[in-house]
Amino acid sequence: MAGDFTALVAAENAAAIGLLQETLAGVQVTHRESGSVEYEITLPTHGLGDGLQALLRGFGCRQLQSPATIRGTLAGLTPEDLIGRDAGPDS
Repeated sequence: MAGDFTALVAAENAAAIGLLQETLAGVQVTHRESGSVEYEITLPTHGLGDGLQALLRGFGCRQLQSPATIRGTLAGLTPEDLIGRDAGPDS
């Protein structure tokens, strides 16, 4: 029985997006949001399939980068990121 795999990819991760668009059959964009693209990949009934195996190998060899975690992004925010850099102390 085939299944589906969902991949969340950083929009600036050209290597991962290129691999998904060029080498995998059964790949569809399901959602786009600021800074990320979500893909749905139909998995083969047996084994990983050549395309998914290549994608996983790319992540394993650090040729591709996974998107930043929400926690990591939020932890890196400063008050200036939330109110704007031009705001003075009385704003």
